[in-house]
Formats: sequence, C-alpha cells, structure tokens
Amino acid sequence: MQRPIFFLLSLVLVCCTCVGQQSVGPTSREIADFAFELSIYPADRRAEMMAAHPERLTVALRRELIALGNVRFTASEYAKALDIYQLAEKISEQIGDKEGIATARLNLGSVYFFQGNYELALDHYRKGETLFLSLNNRFEAARCHFGIALTYQAQLKQTDALKTFEEALKEFQAVGHMISDVLDGLAAGDSSAAEQKVKAGVAELCARFPIYG
Repeated sequence: MQRPIFFLLSLVLVCCTCVGQQSVGPTSREIADFAFELSIYPADRRAEMMAAHPERLTVALRRELIALGNVRFTASEYAKALDIYQLAEKISEQIGDKEGIATARLNLGSVYFFQGNYELALDHYRKGETLFLSLNNRFEAARCHFGIALTYQAQLKQTDALKTFEEALKEFQAVGHMISDVLDGLAAGDSSAAEQKVKAGVAELCARFPIYG
C-alpha cells in the first residue's frame, strides 16, 4: 500500500513546482544558488541573508525552494522537506504570494501524511484547498482534496475516504485531468480488509468517472 500512495502524493507534489508568475531582477542562476544556500543554513543565518537581499525574495525563489523540497521529499527526507516547505511558505507570506502559500501547504500536508501526523496533514490540505479555490485554481484544489481522501483512507475512515475520493475524481474530471489510471493502482497489493474495502471502492469510482484528457 505504501508504494502506490507514495507515488500518488509524489505526483501531487511534483506538479506544483511551476506555478506562479515570472519575476524580474536576479538571474535564474543567482536565484537557484540563493535558494540552495537558504535550504542548508540554520534559521538565524537565513534571516540575515533574507534581510540583506530583499530583492531576491520573489515568486521565482519560492519555486526553487519548492523544487528543492520536492527532491528531499522523494528521497524520503521528510524532516528536511518539511523545513524547506515551511521556508517557502514563510517567504510566500512575506511577499504576498497566495499561490505559493497554497502550494507550500499542499506539500506540507503530504509530508505530515508520511510522518503519520494525519491531523496536521488534513489541516494543511484543507487550508491549501481553500486558498486555491479562492484563486479559482480548481486543478490544485482537487489535488488537495485528493490528499484529504488519501488521509482518510490511512485513518481507515472508509465512508469519508470514498466520499472524498468521489468528490476529487469529479473535480479532476471537470478540469480534464487524466488520473483514473493512476488511481487504479490503489486496488493492487495486499493489506488489511478495511483498506481492501476502500481500494475496491476507489477502483469502482475510477470506472464510473473515467478521466481521459
């Protein structure tokens, strides 16, 4: 069960790295280097660097940090990914980048999911979804809703999981996203009877709501 869930949440994360407007100012190389330095230094050093270079606190920097966090996440370095995503959230809040705040919260939800902190995962997915909806970004909001469904599944809340999966599938279908073939992976593998019940329900939902772009 862990492997398909990891793939699904990784898919949610990776697709959120390229959101946001283009920035002007520092070169892309300078931004990438600055993001990397911020990601490896402690909080006090980061604060000094950010204060010394306010012109580098941009949407482009946030995107670089999200990408760095994704690298850590896919390597199962959850504590480091958490730290980088929280930094991206802080910078996004500082520069008024609502898309960045929502993206960071979505990704933080996935880290908390894999750390087994399901209540914090739900809280961040819900906050991300609310903000994406306020921005009329239904695609990313659907990703958050899908994360909520996966969390309910992990908590063995079968009724809530199936209901939320169905809602997420409808949203993905509405924006023309092809995800049903990925969701079919949830029906494979051995696990508890309760999880099998949820996975069988998800497979049925995929058949009822096929999404072919």
